[in-house]
Amino acid sequence: MRAVAATFLTATLTLGTSVGVAGQGSDTDPGVPVGPDASYFTGTMECEWEHTGTEHVDGVEQYAEHFDCAWEATDPRVAGTEELAIVTYGSHGAAFPWSAVGTLTNDEGSWRGSGQGLADRTMFNHGEMAYVGEGAYEGLTMHYYVAGPNSEMTLAGWIAPAAD
Repeated sequence: MRAVAATFLTATLTLGTSVGVAGQGSDTDPGVPVGPDASYFTGTMECEWEHTGTEHVDGVEQYAEHFDCAWEATDPRVAGTEELAIVTYGSHGAAFPWSAVGTLTNDEGSWRGSGQGLADRTMFNHGEMAYVGEGAYEGLTMHYYVAGPNSEMTLAGWIAPAAD
């Protein structure tokens, strides 16, 4: 069941992005690069995590966690190990927002960036991250969408040249 759900989610994220781009007129920016300079990928990330602290700021609970994730992806430039510092906000009701900063590293270089998303009370996450390349990936950006439970998430994204 988990493999079927992950495959469906990957197809949905990938096809949803393609359909959304195809439906845009030439006078609008769909936010997803289209053309020979963009490279698309899908994959999975398996994570281990630990709670690193809770504090209240202006009456809002901020629950901090550290994630270590192993990536497998269709593009080797984004296969590697990602470290994330994630903060969720609110009282963990039906759903709550989160923000993250992270670094994805492999033998060729690394990607650094941040993002945000939403998790529900079953800890199913939906989010997006935007990264800038370093080392062999300097001059590139990487953007991905993620969905799934903390332990195993499915992702889809793209790599493109950085804007001048």
